[in-house]
Amino acid sequence: MADFSNVTIPGLARVQVVGLDELEKKLKDIGPKQARKAFRNAGRKAAEIWVGDMQERVPKNTGFLETHIGSAVRIESKEDLFTIHVGPAKEAFWGIFHEFGTKKMAAHPFMRPTFMEHQDDILQLFADLLWNELKALEQ
Repeated sequence: MADFSNVTIPGLARVQVVGLDELEKKLKDIGPKQARKAFRNAGRKAAEIWVGDMQERVPKNTGFLETHIGSAVRIESKEDLFTIHVGPAKEAFWGIFHEFGTKKMAAHPFMRPTFMEHQDDILQLFADLLWNELKALEQ
């Protein structure tokens, strides 16, 4: 089973996954293009939980911020780096001010509580989805 130790979420979740020799073998067997596809699909599906919960928690002054929360999956093959970005889009950059507050405005966190509440479930869901994606690619 995977060891999801070393998980920190100050504004970015960083996860070190250990003990996945079988998964690593499958990823090598299917090739880099299919592996990226599997990671991207699993990441998008897993991120939907975070997006939905953030949309429920976000301050709803005009509704703009709520409708501009989303996710993006980035895979940088040179570094074998897989990242899921979840939060306000560039057009709603000021959402970070709600999250952390400013000198003149109290913080109204909506991202950190969402990450903390769902991190274990998301990691397990992502692992399950990735495994299913890999099985589907084998057929």
